[in-house]
Order: sequence, then structure tokens, then C-alpha cells
Amino acid sequence: MIVYIDGGWDFSRSLGYASVYREGIDDEPLVFPIFNPQSSSCICEFEALVYALTMTPDSEKTHIYGDAQTVINQVIGNIECGRVELFPYAKWAKRKLGNRKLIWIPRAQNKAHVNLKSIFLPDDLWEEFELRVLRVRGRKRKA
Repeated sequence: MIVYIDGGWDFSRSLGYASVYREGIDDEPLVFPIFNPQSSSCICEFEALVYALTMTPDSEKTHIYGDAQTVINQVIGNIECGRVELFPYAKWAKRKLGNRKLIWIPRAQNKAHVNLKSIFLPDDLWEEFELRVLRVRGRKRKA
């Protein structure tokens, strides 16, 4: 089984996603929105890996491809996890990886990569959504 993972974060909107694409199974990437204002791109990438590990068999034939080199290297043990908020993700993923292969690829080859803006809302609704988010946060919109 070949699986692609990706995660992305838009700091200006405090919105992110984790996506998983299982080749031969999914018609398009499965996208899981992330609305946690404390999140980051790395957390979104780890979330994508978590989804992939829970959706795939523990087999040497399962290859998981992702474009987040730091995240992949933390899981396969090439580098230490340096950020406290990422440690639980890295520890869990190392334990659950099992016989699966986790492989880095360039973003251009990642079939799970999606346009963050197109995931949640059509272009004409972004402005209205941003105004609501700013009101909830108690901020004023920049002119």
C-alpha cells in the first residue's frame, strides 16, 4: 500500500489541515481540518501521520510518503524532537510505525498536498469568515 501525507497551517487564519491519500483507494486526498489556534505546520504534519498510521496495515508493504523532512526524521530517529509540543506526536508515531516505511519526498511529488484555501471555504466566503474570526478573538480588522 502506498500512502501520501501532508499538513499545512495558515497562521493568519489559525486554520490548518492534515491530509492522507491512499493510492488505489481514495479518489482524492482525505482532508481533516484543524482549528486549534495553538497548532503549527509541524503539528499538522504529525496529525496527517497519525491519521495514516491508524488507517493503514502494519506491513512492510505499506510505504508512507511525506514532504515534512523534520517530522519524518524525528519519527525514524535521525534527529531528536526539539519542541515540547511535538514530543507526544513523535513518541506515539515511533511506537505505532511498526513495519511500515516512512519516506521523505519533495512537495511536488506529494499527492496528498492540497491548497489550504480551497479546503474550507470558497474564495468569496473567506472575507466574511475572517471578519467573524476577528470578532470572536476581539480584534479589529486591519484597513
